[in-house]
Amino acid sequence: MRQISIISLLLVSSLGFNHCIFSQSLKAKDVEGLWYGNYYLTTGTNYELIVEIKALRKSQVEVQLYYPSYFNSKYKAIGVINQDSVLIGSTSVTQGVGNFLVDYDDQMLLAFDGSTLKGTYLVNGEIFADVSLENESVIDENQRSVYRNLINESNQKFGQSLVGNELRLDIDSLSQVAIENVASFNNLNVSTMLIEGNVTAGGIEFPARMEFHMPESMYIELDFQGQKFLKVSNEVINWEYDPFNDELTIDSLSEETDNNKADNSYDNFIGTLASSIEGGFKISNVQKSFLNKMEAYRLTLEKDNEKRYFSIDPKTANLLRQEVAGKVNSYGNYQTFEGIPIPTSTTEFQSNGQVLEFTFDNFQFNISLDTNKLKIPEHLKGKIKPTNNPNAYTDKAGVYFNEGEYEEAKKYYELAIKSQGEAGWIYHRIGKCSHRLGSYYEAIGFYQKAISIDPEDAVYYNDMGLSKYDLGDYKNALIDFEKALSIDSNMAVTHSNKANSYYFLNEKEKAFESFSKAIELDSSNANFYANHGIVGVEVGIYSEARNSLKSAINLSYDNSAKMYNWIGISFYREEVYDSAVMYFTEAININDTQYNYVKNLAMAYYELDKMDKAQLYFEDALELNNEDDDLLNYLGLTFYNMGDYDGANYYFNKAITINSKNATYYDNRAYTYEQLGSYTKAIEDLTTSIQLYPDDAEVFYRRGLIYKLQHNNFNACQDFKKAAEMEHEEAEEAFKNCKISDG
Repeated sequence: MRQISIISLLLVSSLGFNHCIFSQSLKAKDVEGLWYGNYYLTTGTNYELIVEIKALRKSQVEVQLYYPSYFNSKYKAIGVINQDSVLIGSTSVTQGVGNFLVDYDDQMLLAFDGSTLKGTYLVNGEIFADVSLENESVIDENQRSVYRNLINESNQKFGQSLVGNELRLDIDSLSQVAIENVASFNNLNVSTMLIEGNVTAGGIEFPARMEFHMPESMYIELDFQGQKFLKVSNEVINWEYDPFNDELTIDSLSEETDNNKADNSYDNFIGTLASSIEGGFKISNVQKSFLNKMEAYRLTLEKDNEKRYFSIDPKTANLLRQEVAGKVNSYGNYQTFEGIPIPTSTTEFQSNGQVLEFTFDNFQFNISLDTNKLKIPEHLKGKIKPTNNPNAYTDKAGVYFNEGEYEEAKKYYELAIKSQGEAGWIYHRIGKCSHRLGSYYEAIGFYQKAISIDPEDAVYYNDMGLSKYDLGDYKNALIDFEKALSIDSNMAVTHSNKANSYYFLNEKEKAFESFSKAIELDSSNANFYANHGIVGVEVGIYSEARNSLKSAINLSYDNSAKMYNWIGISFYREEVYDSAVMYFTEAININDTQYNYVKNLAMAYYELDKMDKAQLYFEDALELNNEDDDLLNYLGLTFYNMGDYDGANYYFNKAITINSKNATYYDNRAYTYEQLGSYTKAIEDLTTSIQLYPDDAEVFYRRGLIYKLQHNNFNACQDFKKAAEMEHEEAEEAFKNCKISDG
């Protein structure tokens, strides 16, 4: 049962009923003035605190609490006098940083003893800090000077972020502007980003290099006069190297921490406002504010029990300041890179008072970056800091996993289970190791163990489905993907995996629908669009397929030539051969070594009856692959259509040498022999064709015509009769004219 604290009751009775009569000796005017002292958090952190109290009524006071070292923050509140104490109610920010909890009920109870106020600060009924203050009357000039210097330093270090009155603005429009302001950056389809500049800390400036491998890997290098401090985050671990202590510290990531890796993205440098809104945070309040005398809008965002604060420029909507999870960043000096406004100066204020200033002069996007930097260098592996960390085994396993040494990673994950006990996420990691080693059945076993511990984790079902998929067990993989989506229907990658399973089960319409859902959930994934487009072409949804293939190209799909080729195929199948030629040509301009692209272009020219160009590209394709019997057959047809029957015969011979079971090749060579007057050879080829495929009436009819050229009316009429029985109209007419003797 929830208990109501005595302090809460005192606050309600004091503030809620103005006509209550108190038996008290202390009056509001007794505590007026300035009070100096400290605010001691239960965590051990200490902040200087300056409190200004003004009497409002006999038992009511107005209070301003000023924490110079805590982001130069000020708060206001109303307090009441009760006996010999001051009870200060919930505070609201007027300068600096607000509280980060939605459910935040704070109170301060201070006992008065002439020249001191001492007591506790409570948050949601729990003691959060001890407070000790002295009246200004007992503070000597040296102490006053210390506080004045502290205030000046805080103003210089943190600046002034004044919080004003609430504004009545269209919150939905503000949300959309915030998203669009970063969407333009996202439209660059950034896969890598390099930032170079300088960092200033403690008055010392040193070069900095930051490399981002989207979406979640980061490499930072700070050069302290030749000594390089390294900080790296990747899929599995965070690690840092401190050159001054010559120590490497690592932190492996469980699935829980995998989902909370804001420090690993470029968001810290362009702000998390858009990603917060896209992640479900809602703007609950907009206030007018001033950042170092510059007007701004201060947005309060809420989700669950968390608050975040963002200040934006009213004119440009550029982010100027953010307060997220106890950390404050300011942004300025916006410049345009690739048409996108990006802050070239960023200041990070930490709760311990440390300030880091970043100035950037070089931004490069989508350049080649060395992914080996994300791995721990061999010469640093022996410098791992000794630790009593109970997660030491998983930390080390994470290092090996990141290095691709999955056998070693498995060994340490298994040791972690022995030392720490069973955990679903560790079994899941062992399963991933087994999968990457190609031991799919073993991986499935570990995923099943993970699921037995955490049966509602959708990722476990998804990854188990992937192991079954790689075994070719598409039906059971599909069951796992469906289960994952029943737990979390917003997993775009699982919809994509489901689509791939449908594809290999030859249910391509369902595959197309599942790829559509994946795109709906993640419209930035080029692979989803590429697969959606290819399947769309295969099922004949050509227009929508082309749109997806073009989107994949715009999203920097890693094989744009393939996309152009498939767009060409879509037009070819619609018999729009001019457009097919255009896109096949574009594919070849990017990659002229892929013989399918060259062959497809030749085929399109063939259909346009441009035999000279068809010949040129068929021969180019033949140089890339001289074992394609279909290609050789088409090259023979090209020569045939140009009247070069010897050339045609040469390529039909080659096609038959490679594939002697294709009846069509014998038909085509027979027509060539017919044109060359070699009727006997033509009849032999047509006879072979009939043996391979006896259900083609046209072949019987053609052989009958050649028999007729040889004046062999009997055999000719026999073939016409056979073709007529198969409802060949011309053969029926020819058979009517037959005169076959009874003998």
